[in-house]
This record gives sequence, structure tokens and C-alpha cells, in this order.
Amino acid sequence: EAFSSFLAHVKSILLEESSQSRADTDESTNKEETQREVSGALSLVLRLVQDFASGLVALRVNADFAAKLVDQAMDLAESMVRRNVNQKFHDLRLAVAKDCLLPFADKAVKERELALAQGEPAIPKIVQLASSALSDCLQLVDDVIRSIFSDSSSSDDLKDAVRTSTLAFTAWLANSFEILAGGDPSDATVEAPLEDEENDSDDEDQEESGFPGHSHTNEFGAASDR
Repeated sequence: EAFSSFLAHVKSILLEESSQSRADTDESTNKEETQREVSGALSLVLRLVQDFASGLVALRVNADFAAKLVDQAMDLAESMVRRNVNQKFHDLRLAVAKDCLLPFADKAVKERELALAQGEPAIPKIVQLASSALSDCLQLVDDVIRSIFSDSSSSDDLKDAVRTSTLAFTAWLANSFEILAGGDPSDATVEAPLEDEENDSDDEDQEESGFPGHSHTNEFGAASDR
């Protein structure tokens, strides 16, 4: 019970440190530095717990009991890894919405109005704009994945977390483009919300990541252009 309380205390400190970093600044360099510190702290805790468990076994304490202590520490580390990856992809959605999807929507609407005024079809140009926006989105995804693996050891847990979050993001992105084109949201969209934590206040940020949302209008008048 004391060991579980200790790990809960460690987790609360790491979560507070991570949340404080997000609240204090938007500078990516400071966020990355904080994440490296959190990752280093987790590695230290895990190594010390493993040494502690080995010492208990050497003192003829039940090996299964000692192993459970290590398992608890590993669960904590895995939880923080998943949370970090989910947070980065949560921020990625906001960045894609702001830097890629909104500019694309604005350009597409203007292109359609221009095409209608000139009596020309707008779809070819809009498709070209969509292709360019998608390319920009994928570049941001690549940058995020590279940053995740550059800041942490490439463990199986990290790979699984990145794979899951990437799947959820690509489904969200495809759904967003479908909505912008005037279609209905796909029921197959996969969500990867931030892991629920006690006293964690990320719910409002999580809701923001739902751009462009499920209530929508056909900005491009896709039906008329088809």
C-alpha cells in the first residue's frame, strides 16, 4: 500500500509538471525539454524500483511480490508514455486545423466564387488545393512522429502508442476533409482521447480537437458543382 501511494505521488508530480509546462508557454522547445525531464524521471524511477526488487529477492523476499512492484512501476511508465503520445497528437489536430484545414477551406470558397463568376468548373482547382493541404498535413504528422521517437527510447509500448494515435488521427483527418467537401461524418472515425486522470483538466482542450465538428454546412456548394 505504501509503494502504491508512492507511485501515485510520483505520477501526480509528473502530471503537474507536464500540465504546468503547457499552461506557462506555447514554445515547443520548452515543452520538449519538460517532456525529456519527465521521461528521464520515469526511467530513473523504473531503474531504482528494479534495483529495489532485486535487493528484496536477494534478501529472500518472495520473488512474486518483488515482481509486482516492478510491474506497478512499468504500468506507470507505460501510462505516461501513452499520455504523452496522445497529447502530441491532440496538439497536432489543433495545428492541422489552424494551419492546413482552415486555409484550405478559405481558398476553396474563394476559388469556387471565382470559378462561378468566370463560368468555369471549380472542382479541378479545389482538388488541387486539397492535395496540397493534405501534403502539408502529412508533413506535420511526420514531424510529430520524428519528435516522439527522437525524445524517447523506441520501446514496444511507444511504438504501439504511436501506431494507435496515428490511426485515430488519419481517420479524423479523412473525416474532416469529407465534412469540408459537404459529406456526412463517417461513423468509422476512431477517437484517441487523452487518458483520464484524477484532477486532470484537459477535457476542454480535448473538445477543441474535434474540428471541424459534426454540425456543418456545405461551404463549397459541392452538390451544385458535381
